[in-house]
Amino acid sequence: MASSETPERVLNRIRKLLAVAEHPNTSATEAETYLAQAMALMAKYGVERALLADDGRAADTVDVSEIELRGPYIVEKGVLLNVIATAMRCRVVTSRRYGAAEGRYHRLARVLGFGADRERVTMLFASLVVQMFAALARTPVPPGVATVTFRKAFCHGYTVRIRERLAAAERRAAQEADAAPAGCSAELVLRDRERQVEAEFARRFPTARRGRSYRRSLSGVADGAAAADQADLGGARLTDGEAPALSGGR
Repeated sequence: MASSETPERVLNRIRKLLAVAEHPNTSATEAETYLAQAMALMAKYGVERALLADDGRAADTVDVSEIELRGPYIVEKGVLLNVIATAMRCRVVTSRRYGAAEGRYHRLARVLGFGADRERVTMLFASLVVQMFAALARTPVPPGVATVTFRKAFCHGYTVRIRERLAAAERRAAQEADAAPAGCSAELVLRDRERQVEAEFARRFPTARRGRSYRRSLSGVADGAAAADQADLGGARLTDGEAPALSGGR
């Protein structure tokens, strides 16, 4: 990200890359190229915003953003959100809420972190939820496998692979920043921001516990991981449409 670029301009570049990658007329090879560019740019944006805030050239404070998690598959959506937030140095706590108008429960997720990171989490989560369930809707359930079991395993495999890809992108962005001449160590700055987030999380949510890991049947995990390799990791458009409706989840 060039120093002359505003955050809004960088985010617009990410959205344009994703628009091309997601277009139905874009070939698989071209889509992967645009995806890689968008993913790298988003990670670089997060690191550079952290460095700007560290030396006082940009304001960025720890606060909370709220994201509603609604069914079906609320648990799987929550796990995906937590994976994204963790990769981007944020923390998540969820609470159960009852919607009188809907007549059912949903979950309210509070994402705590620095503003630039929370912005990235919100954008990416909205995008990946749509992509994950679109990919799931296109994937046939193997004969002899329960539909719900397969779908939950698919979501698990998808989320695990997203975690790996995000970790790699963030790591590369930090290494590239450290390789640049002069300036502070990106690794040290990012570690300090993580410590601040952890301290503020403990202060605001002293009774919160880390979620438990869970295992899934192997049937569906590989399909989900393969779908995640084709996912856009650079942004989201919250009003561009809903994920395909899937029944059977929580």
